[in-house]
Parts: sequence; C-alpha cells; structure tokens
Amino acid sequence: LREQHKTQLSKNRINSTIPQERAVVLASDPILTWNEWKLARITT
Repeated sequence: LREQHKTQLSKNRINSTIPQERAVVLASDPILTWNEWKLARITT
C-alpha cells in the first residue's frame, strides 16, 4: 500500500501545461526548499 501511494503521488506532481496570463504559479528557487517557494502571477 505504501509503495502504491508513492508511485501515484510521483505521477501527479508533473504538469506539462504552459501557464497562461493571470495564472498563479509557484516560483521555484534552487536555494529554497519547496515549501518556501513564492506564489507568483503571470503577467504580460
């Protein structure tokens, strides 16, 4: 059960869609851990 849960989580973490204008996204930073990433809004 634990192994199945891990494989299902890893499949859902990748999103190949391109964010459109006004979308809210996570701005990744290699120095910070993922829970410290900032939210950002796509603008023109």
